[in-house]
Amino acid sequence: MRQYNSNPVKRRAFALVFILMLVFVGYSIRLFQIQIVDGEEYARAASKEENITVPIQASRGEIVDRYLTPMAVNRTSFSIVFDSAFFPTSKSKEGQKLQNDIILSLTWLLTSEKCEWIDTLPISKAKPYEFSDDGKSVSTLKDNIGMADYSTAEQCMKEMVKRYLLDGYTDEEQRIAAGVRYEMETRQFSITNPYTFSNDVTEDTYNIILENS
Repeated sequence: MRQYNSNPVKRRAFALVFILMLVFVGYSIRLFQIQIVDGEEYARAASKEENITVPIQASRGEIVDRYLTPMAVNRTSFSIVFDSAFFPTSKSKEGQKLQNDIILSLTWLLTSEKCEWIDTLPISKAKPYEFSDDGKSVSTLKDNIGMADYSTAEQCMKEMVKRYLLDGYTDEEQRIAAGVRYEMETRQFSITNPYTFSNDVTEDTYNIILENS
């Protein structure tokens, strides 16, 4: 009897070619369905995705009186935000002084540019120090800095000078820096919680800060 030795390599090659042909035929059928059979439907869907109307609210126009004197105008403003990644947070004497110097430099700039910064410390801006609020904010202040309920504004201010290492600064500088440092502390300024120093800075002031950064 004659025996035939089939070549296993040829069988595998034939099987591979057959599988590739099936895959090619399958993709061809699917492509035909997408482009020819369902082409219009896909085109409409693509058109809906590409054409999106986004309404943009127009800025409010100026409000003037009957003599055309502006009563309310539009202007661009910026915010100054402290980021702990770029702001000195060391508790060392040098780190504390650097914090105070940066704060005072910014407040001097904002004052010269007629801008304001956030300061809710319930103590008057100059000596003799008095509480500017008889409500909850004073009680909160005393609790936060560890002062007794009967403590005066002068005593609280003295404690903050010690707390924030403000010796060597003028009375005005001490009050300014203490107000900002206290605000940063109560707002829990940290690496995950930036602190907004001022939220109404003019464009000119913003550019000056950029130039000196």
